[in-house]
Amino acid sequence: MELKLFVIDIWRSLGWRALVLILLTLLVAITEGLTIAALLPLLAILGLGDGTADGIVVNLSSVALGSLGLPFTVGSVGFLLGVLIAISALLFLAQARLATRLQARYVAHWQSLLAKALVGARWSHLRGLPRGAFLSAITVEAPRMGAAFDKVNLAATSIMFILTQSIIALVVAPLGTIILLLLAGTLFVSTRVLSSRAKEDGRALARTNASLAGRIGEIANALKLVKATASESGALHRMQAGFADIERASARSSYDVQVARAVFQYGGGGAIVLLLVFGPLLGYSDIGSTLIVVALFVRLFPKITGLRQSLQSISVMLPSFEACRSIEESARLASEQTSQINYWTAPQSGKAAALALRNAKVALPNGTILLEGISLDIEPGSYVAFVGPSGAGKTTLIDLLMGLIEPSGGMLLVDGVPLDSTQLLAWRHRIGYLGQDPIAFTGTISENLSWVRHNIDRAQMRAALSAAAADDIRADLDASVGEGGSGLSGGERQRLALARALAGGPGLLVLDEATSALDAHAERRVVETLRALKGTVTILAVSHRLWSVKDADRVIVVDGGRVIQEGSYKTLAARPGWFRETLVHQDHDANRSVSEEQD
Repeated sequence: MELKLFVIDIWRSLGWRALVLILLTLLVAITEGLTIAALLPLLAILGLGDGTADGIVVNLSSVALGSLGLPFTVGSVGFLLGVLIAISALLFLAQARLATRLQARYVAHWQSLLAKALVGARWSHLRGLPRGAFLSAITVEAPRMGAAFDKVNLAATSIMFILTQSIIALVVAPLGTIILLLLAGTLFVSTRVLSSRAKEDGRALARTNASLAGRIGEIANALKLVKATASESGALHRMQAGFADIERASARSSYDVQVARAVFQYGGGGAIVLLLVFGPLLGYSDIGSTLIVVALFVRLFPKITGLRQSLQSISVMLPSFEACRSIEESARLASEQTSQINYWTAPQSGKAAALALRNAKVALPNGTILLEGISLDIEPGSYVAFVGPSGAGKTTLIDLLMGLIEPSGGMLLVDGVPLDSTQLLAWRHRIGYLGQDPIAFTGTISENLSWVRHNIDRAQMRAALSAAAADDIRADLDASVGEGGSGLSGGERQRLALARALAGGPGLLVLDEATSALDAHAERRVVETLRALKGTVTILAVSHRLWSVKDADRVIVVDGGRVIQEGSYKTLAARPGWFRETLVHQDHDANRSVSEEQD
């Protein structure tokens, strides 16, 4: 069933090109068969055939040469053979070129399909998707589908070759052909059990590839931790366990393919020996007929072997199709029904946003409540800080305000209008965002700054860098930051990411622990920047260091998915509750650190 779906998918993806490939494959099979059959008249002219079994082929060759005005001689038949060989070679090269290009096209099609589905999926879906599965699907499983495409093409070639060769063999030696085909069919059925085992190996490979991709990603992100804590052996062990799993599954599937090959290779060789020994009993007393029948089956049995090998390899690789299809389908079903049709026009892109939540609730599919009963009004141009203990729901609240997740109850209003699918993209284009883990994309500083707002000029880029306390990296906007920002320090990456959030004048600036990697001086520069931005852009900030939100117009304390305190910094600092207790504790820790440094 999976093979049928795979072939249908290839047909839908490639369309008429797949039909051209099939026609070329058929022509290659026919011309190769005709090339071997053309040996019959040559042997007949040389006196090696008795003209009984090969009479039809000889007569057809004579007619073909006569229509070209050529005599039925050794030279003419040799010329015909040369032409057939040349045509076969050209058709084979054309078919091979088209097959390789279509294979690459099919892989690229699925990689694009997966990327489009994943990028277009809702954040709630992406948040729960293992990164290893995502990486493995695009970088490993999609190319394995390309290899399965190649095996399907080889299987189709083998089937067409077997059919054409069998037809010719039936004309030349009907009884011997039937006997050998029955033997080949028996061998084919006897190795069928290997295909079902190959499919299980393929599923194991798909699972292991996804797991290994996740492990390697984790280790790559934690290399500094690994080196600093001398935990190389543990990191290596985690990866080697995956390598061993892949080794076992690959070795078994590869061995099964060789078993099938051995069955056909040695079984086919034995069948040909029997044909030579018992040929006279089947009516092949002349050397010519015997040689042609042997030649036909010397070519035929490897094709049958190749067909079985291809089918086994397809069984190993089909789970990649299952895995990619499952990931793509689940992501597509979780896609956001966004639209560019909205009431927010381009001139409003820099306008400070007004936000409001009305009795908003966020719950997981399993019923777990993340937020409940949240009602807020955030004025345009205001600076609002969200604080609270870890796991209180601050990030979920921020995600809700950015439109990344939908409320399970209540509503979100932007500029007084309920946010729905027709405004999602336009709303997010107005957001400048910096999360807890700063991201730097491979490329130049200017490419990083224009990632969200492509039309900003270099003056705006430098202004954004200055506002983010990143004057030290703004000298050369065309300088490369290295792969993934590897040429920058952690603090530089965070300041560059902050500058990207500020570039182009967003309507909403969201900072989730934005200053966590900055030193005290740079952090104070950012605090000054936020103070200067008040009134021009709506600012939402999440922070654990309470002193950094002194300039906020309003501080909202979240705990247990609810708002438990709300007011200005001074008001909350003077009022008993979580904010005051935490502030006292942080001030005590800060004073103790200063005292220890002075000592």
